[in-house]
Formats: sequence, structure tokens, C-alpha cells
Amino acid sequence: MTDEKKQIHELTPMDDETNQAFETNEVESLPERDALSHDESSDEEIIASSFNEGDETPEQMRARWAKEKADAHKVSEERKKEGLAERGPALEKLNAAKKKLSMAKANRRKAKTESEIASAEEAVAKADAELLLAEDDMRSVKNKLELSRIKFKKELADNRTILSLRHMRMYFKLGRWPDYVKLKAVHDVSFDIQEGETFGIVGESGCGKSTLGKTILRLTNPTSGQVIYNGQDIASIPDKDFVKLRPELQMIFQDPMSSLNPRMSVKEQIEEPLLIYKRCPDRAEREKRVLELMDTVGLARRYAEMYPHELDGGRRQRIGIARGLSLEPKLIVCDEPVSALDVLIQAQILNLLMDLQREKGLTYMFITHDLSVVKHISNNIAVMYLGQIVEQCETKRLFSHTLHPYTKALLSAIPVPSLQKKRERILLKGELTSPINPQNRCRFAPRCIYASEECFASAPELKDVGNGHKVACHRVAELNDLSET
Repeated sequence: MTDEKKQIHELTPMDDETNQAFETNEVESLPERDALSHDESSDEEIIASSFNEGDETPEQMRARWAKEKADAHKVSEERKKEGLAERGPALEKLNAAKKKLSMAKANRRKAKTESEIASAEEAVAKADAELLLAEDDMRSVKNKLELSRIKFKKELADNRTILSLRHMRMYFKLGRWPDYVKLKAVHDVSFDIQEGETFGIVGESGCGKSTLGKTILRLTNPTSGQVIYNGQDIASIPDKDFVKLRPELQMIFQDPMSSLNPRMSVKEQIEEPLLIYKRCPDRAEREKRVLELMDTVGLARRYAEMYPHELDGGRRQRIGIARGLSLEPKLIVCDEPVSALDVLIQAQILNLLMDLQREKGLTYMFITHDLSVVKHISNNIAVMYLGQIVEQCETKRLFSHTLHPYTKALLSAIPVPSLQKKRERILLKGELTSPINPQNRCRFAPRCIYASEECFASAPELKDVGNGHKVACHRVAELNDLSET
């Protein structure tokens, strides 16, 4: 092996090609180093463990979704027939009332004597009142059908998983060969995101939130695990096939200034994805699309020829949102899109994202360290600590029935806007566990006041403790008295 091949840059993702390069006779002949003694599994074991027995395969998931789609179409056709049957009588009544009013007005025009005119006026007033009643009935039927349609659409979205992660790991190699060590940025993460919902990822800085988002979109390739998007494992498909899916998976970055090209105007920034994917070949059509996107995100058209440095943070972030929407995506990873903005602009951007979600049926994975923000926008929340999910459930339940000690400490740090009401602050003490070759134990144990010997002896699994509430803690039932709830 040449000296050039022995050089490994810092923060090199451990993909399959890199692992294969290290699985040579020369590397295998080296003695085991103390620095790697805490690494319980080899790369082969990591990859093998990604496919646990009982997990749903992509083929099974596609078959299940095909069946769900066929069943949904059948139900949709039945509801359509029911709607037409209910709408028919109301429509007939409305048409009859209109015809009766038209005839009454014609008779009034023909009336000559005072008695005929009075009788005709009375008939017109009566027909007009019947028409108003018929219109009210028709309006009620339409509202009922619309509510039924919205409810049915929500039911479909609730049963439609758009993204599934299965035992995803993202490790980096630090140092130079043969002294490299593994930094486990994301370790054994699994969750599902339903279509049309916002899935929040929260945790303190350095816990792996952004790495998780970038790995899902393959800005870095995962070490192992599955990223199943619409029944297809996008973590293992070739780059040429993934490029076709790229328009459906977009990202809004944390710092808009660093994610925008300072040499391109606002119009050119939004236009670039359309040019790359050849969505609008005609120049006039492309310019029209750019202006439409600017209107959608609330960016005045007069800024089209301006450059990023001439705009404030809120308008820069709107450019990033417009770029993300330009290819009509289905899933958007929002990597702390409001953390660099002031409170007023934060509220505007959050409301904009929620409005766009309602209008276009978008699905968000919202990454943030601000629990107040994620409470406002998310349907479900996963709390991360040093690359692992420690608690996951619906948003309302997380704030009303917090179970994990780390989540409780996070919530205690939220300021209470009241002089009378005070919240007891939980201060975390102890040293952070290093993500470099961590031991097989609870990573929060050194800072947890409830840690026992079991916490230092083995790592807890993320288990469902009821009502879809998942927690990774050995003592969760004991600390929260779950047997009585």
C-alpha cells in the first residue's frame, strides 16, 4: 500500500468503499489498539445488524402501500357516489326554485291590473324565499362534502408513511491510518414520518441533528442502515438513480447567507434549480415561475435583481425556501431555518412554512434546538442525545407527559412568561460522554441523577411504553410510575 493510500482525511465518512479499503491483509495484521477497545462491533457486524429479523423490507412496504392505495381508491369511489346521491336532491330543489322564480317574474311582467300585479309580486317574493332556502340547503351539502373530503384526505395522510429510517448509523473516521478512531455522530436511529406532517428533531448542539438530516438526503452517505422513501431504500441506490429523486427531497439550511451564492441575484438563485433539472426550458416561462415563487414566499418582486448581501436575514431565508419549493418537493428537511433570525422574523417564517404545508401538502422534518419553536410547528417530536433518540411521541404528549430525564431537563430550561409562576430548573451536572468510540452504556448516564449500575452496564433500547410514546431509559417505568397510568 502506498503512502498516499495510507492518508485519511479527518471527518471521512465511513462508506462501503472506505471500509473495503481498510479490509486488507495489511490492516488485519495490525494488533488491536487500546483506543479501539470500546468499539464493540466491527463494520461487518454494524451492516449486518441493520437488518433485524422482523423488520419490514422495502418490497413488503411497497406491497402494503399498493394495497392501501387500492383500498383508499375504492373507499374514495364509494364516498364519491354517496356524495352525488346526497347532492342530487339538493340540486334538483335548487333548480326547481330557480325555475319557479323565473316563471313568477315572467308573470309579473305580463300582469296589467293592480290585483294581477299584487298577486304576481306575492308569487315572486314566495319563489325568492324558496330559492334562498334551496341555496342554503345546497351550501350545507357542499360544506358537509368538503369536510368529509378533508377528513378522508387526512385519514389517508395519517396512514401514509413517506419516510422510514431503520437502524441508521453515520460514523466518521478521525485521524490518520492506522491510528484512526470512530466518531459515532448518529447511532441506530429509527423512526417513521407520515405524509403531510411535521416531524421535529430536537436536542442540544452537537447531538447529531444536522448530520441526521444531511444523511437522509445523502449529502453524506450513511455508514449503514436503511432510508426508505416511498418504499425505496434511497441509501443504497446508485447516484444516477438518486438524482431522479432529488427534486422530491429538498433542504432549507440554517444559515441562508452561507447557503446562497453571493455572486448571483435573487432571481438567479431561485432560477438555478429550474435550469439544472430543465423544468422550464422557455425563458419567459422560467421568469414567470420565479416571480410566482417569490410571491408564494412573500418576497417582493422588486428584490429580483438584488444580491444576498443587500437583504436582511428574513428575506435571505425566504430565498432559500423559494429555492426549496421550485422543484415541487414532497419532503423538506428544515435544518434550524429560524435559529439565526430575530423573534418577529421567526414567527413570520414559521407561519409561512405552515401555510405552505397546508396549501401544497408538504412534509417537513424540522430540526431545531428550540423547544418552543418545535412545539408550535410539529406533530411529532424525537429528542436526540449524542447521536441517539432518547424519547419520541406526539408533540402534546411530550410536553404533558415527559418521561426521559434528559427531556425533563430540556423542558425545565424554557422560560415561563409569568412573574407568579416559576418552573423548577433541572441543572445537568457531570461530563458529556465522548461520541468517539463510546462505551456500551446509556450515553446520558454520567449526567443523570437517577443513573443506576444497569445504566452504566448496558445501553437502553428505545421502547414503546404506551400510546406510541417511545423512551430509551432503563428506569422509565420506575421513575414515572407508569404502572398506575
